[in-house]
Amino acid sequence: MTMFRFLMAKQPAAAGYGLFAGGAAGSSGPYYSTTDKYNFSTAVTSAGTSLGSSRGEMPGISSASIGYVGGGTNPSRSAAVDKYTFSSDNVASGTNLLVARMGLAGAGNSTVGIFGAGNSTIIELISDKYTFSSDSVASGTSFSASRWVWSATGNSTKGIFAAGLTGSFVTTATTSSYTYSSDAVATATSLSQSRYNLSSANSATVGFFACGYSGGKLSSVEKYTFSSDAVSYGTSLNTAKESNTGSSNATVAIFGGGFTGGVGTSNTKTTEQYKFSDNSVTNGTDLTGSARYGMAGCSSTPAHL
Repeated sequence: MTMFRFLMAKQPAAAGYGLFAGGAAGSSGPYYSTTDKYNFSTAVTSAGTSLGSSRGEMPGISSASIGYVGGGTNPSRSAAVDKYTFSSDNVASGTNLLVARMGLAGAGNSTVGIFGAGNSTIIELISDKYTFSSDSVASGTSFSASRWVWSATGNSTKGIFAAGLTGSFVTTATTSSYTYSSDAVATATSLSQSRYNLSSANSATVGFFACGYSGGKLSSVEKYTFSSDAVSYGTSLNTAKESNTGSSNATVAIFGGGFTGGVGTSNTKTTEQYKFSDNSVTNGTDLTGSARYGMAGCSSTPAHL
């Protein structure tokens, strides 16, 4: 019995996996419904269950057990939401967003997800609030400015929506916080670098905004500390990209896919691992599916839940 207790105590906690879903290979396609699973502990990649429709340029939001992939383009704007159950790899249709759009951003906690702004043919400032328990969608609080091709991350109380292009197609570094319990939207601390087509991930206490475009491809990473709203630079990734995708657990973020040159001519399936404890960056395992950009990222073990 003593040996049994010892062995049980030595078992590691489940590290979970990151989900990289959908994506595009060019501005006119092809678009993908395929998904890739990246094991955070072993760095083994494998194919997951395909989404219900092929599309790219949309976010993923993770509850404690399900990933929600919402919106996108194929190239028509989509309002569809796919629900990916992490334990069974089952994909089911969720409730559609109120407005079909691409280039939106998403963040959430264990009860709600916020899908913010995006391009519906006009650049939006609206948000959709998705309540996980009821699969209901309602209008959330609008942001103070129109935005698209931006990114979001957060902790259990608020989402940080960052950077992107404005309604007048100006690259910005500004951020907004969205408090889930009150639906309050407020100006937050700007990033140091204006950028769009960026990616994001988070530990339990810090959000990470990586790569993007601002007069050229970027490899830099900015860290947003949720408790103090302080912004600082982290370690740059090894390769400058835009439209790559982030997924993370409590210890590491995986940034995968994206393109390094022209749209559709330099797509990648490479990944990089950002270790939170020492801010080290190493190359990861290639994704199993096609080289693509604009994927949604979810996590079976989100750090903040």
